Amino acid sequence: MSYKKFSIKFAVVAVMVMMTLWVVSLTALADGAHVYLKPIDSADGTMSVEVIADNVTNFYGMEFQLKYDPTVLAVQDEISDEDGVQVQPGDFLPVKQGFVVANKVDEANGTITLAVTLLNPAPAVTGNGSLARLTFKVLSGQASSLDIETLNLVSAEMQPIPYQKENLNFGTGSGSGSFLWIALGGVAVVVVLLMVGSGAMMIAQTKSKPTAQKRRPLAPQPQVSLK
Repeated sequence: MSYKKFSIKFAVVAVMVMMTLWVVSLTALADGAHVYLKPIDSADGTMSVEVIADNVTNFYGMEFQLKYDPTVLAVQDEISDEDGVQVQPGDFLPVKQGFVVANKVDEANGTITLAVTLLNPAPAVTGNGSLARLTFKVLSGQASSLDIETLNLVSAEMQPIPYQKENLNFGTGSGSGSFLWIALGGVAVVVVLLMVGSGAMMIAQTKSKPTAQKRRPLAPQPQVSLK
């Protein structure tokens, strides 16, 4: 097989692998819920973040715990008529059709816990929406993160709902990582490994191929004269 033909076939295979992994990553997102942290406002030394759930079906209750650095962020109280620091539950699970099981901020350890459930006869909800709204006072501009440490989504039948989660990085030199970009990074690694392996095979085949040896011309034979 010539090098040109091999390169064309390898390119086709690499593209097929990339497309397959791309489809698999999108399918994984489409098959389950996607929960992520979305910055919605940043002004006067504060930062507001929403906990968003996308593509949730038959949704009836949830619980999450977020983790943050208390030397970088300070949670602001969203419900002033109740004791302690609390966050604002979102409207995806209407609190008026259920109740808040837990709403607690541990300022010393940097954790936020929120649990909300609907109650019968409230119907389950499907689609996209906000699970909570958080407001922070920014104490430092250094790079940090807000992480979804634990998360449980529950259906009307009290069964767990599968999901993908995405944390939030912020501050100088930070960036948010997502499941999709991780999947694409995996695609790149696979393609590089294929290239390296194919190159090694080509080199091995080249070395093992016998080289044609040129035949040396025969020396002229002396003429014998008979007298």
